[in-house]
Amino acid sequence: MFKMSESENVLSEIIEQIAKENNIVKPKVVISDTTRGGYLGIPSTIIIEETGNGTTRKTLHLFLKSAPKDSREAVPIRDIFVNEIAMYEEVLPNYLKFQKEKLVTDPFQSTVKCYRSSAIYDNEFLVFEDLTKSGFVLWDKTKPMTTKCVEFILKETAKYHALSFAFRDQKPDEFDDLAKKLHVNVLTNFFETTPSFLHSLTMNVKYAMNLFDPVEDKKICEALDNFIENGIEPIVMGHAIEDNDKVVIIHGDSWCNNFMLKFEDPSQPDSLKQMKFLDWQCSRLSSPVIDMSYFLYCNGPQEVFDNLDYYLKLYHNTLASALSDLETDVEKVFPFSTLQNHWRKYARFGFAVACSLINMYYNPNHAVALDMTELAKDNKDVGKHFTSAEVQSNEIYRKRLRGIVTHFVNKGFI
Repeated sequence: MFKMSESENVLSEIIEQIAKENNIVKPKVVISDTTRGGYLGIPSTIIIEETGNGTTRKTLHLFLKSAPKDSREAVPIRDIFVNEIAMYEEVLPNYLKFQKEKLVTDPFQSTVKCYRSSAIYDNEFLVFEDLTKSGFVLWDKTKPMTTKCVEFILKETAKYHALSFAFRDQKPDEFDDLAKKLHVNVLTNFFETTPSFLHSLTMNVKYAMNLFDPVEDKKICEALDNFIENGIEPIVMGHAIEDNDKVVIIHGDSWCNNFMLKFEDPSQPDSLKQMKFLDWQCSRLSSPVIDMSYFLYCNGPQEVFDNLDYYLKLYHNTLASALSDLETDVEKVFPFSTLQNHWRKYARFGFAVACSLINMYYNPNHAVALDMTELAKDNKDVGKHFTSAEVQSNEIYRKRLRGIVTHFVNKGFI
């Protein structure tokens, strides 16, 4: 939990400000641990109550994500928090203001409210609204999303990217200033700080190869061999992304635990009506395909891969419509042919990440693997928690990953 004794003045002052802004007089504050994590911070809940005459008059539910203080040399914790704070304090507010000025009829609204943040060294934190109190939930990571959910989230991703494209098109100098706020590539720093994690990516691709017969599936095994030799490090480190293709500020970490979802009927997974993006710590200037491929391959069902062109067109049509509302021409900034070209070059990123995340989804020790604050205590050996040979006997893992690998090889993407 966040240690009040170490940053009591900063957090107390912020809570007092939030209470005042919400007209809560003489607030009673309760801070508690929670199990919901973005896995790159210590999660806690804050309840601010106004009471009187023995009754609660008003309650405000908040979510606190604070930076761990242990073993920061193992994980680039400060970079992670400073980057996310820049997104909430600089990039997203400018985008939303720009959108409001354009009187957009179907605006991008899939961000969580951030009340306050602190970038003070060793006391970094962010305070958000607690979405769980409004009926938002996480998706079960062991189940592929339904096609309806995939379509919904892909369209929201396109609307977010549209803000980036249009802002850059119409306010290039201001866009450059915003991009400079994200001066650190958190993902690159993470891999450089924890080389064992990069090694785990390679191991997970090798485990994927074990799902195929070296004789009957020779083409697939050779493609995976070549990918291991040439493809993993440059693409995941970002070195393979050409400068001219770094056209938007991406979300950068598009797996299911970074989406909060709200359904019309919680028992009906196709009834998704609202979603919120969480955890912008990996945001950076890159290709939209990094977000798209990460999202589709780590979360989607086989039907998505079998009908990839439909989903690429859905994304692009949504992008075009959103850009039109923002008064930018999609043909000028990102025509469909450019999307297709980016996909051929950069969808490998989503493949590499999917091999590892899907391994982790079915890892019997996945709860440990997801707690980055605990992993930091292992210092330089973080990567060992992100790969497991045991999952190769899991039939769901085998079916899911075989489908992705076969798709990539048949399409010539690797």
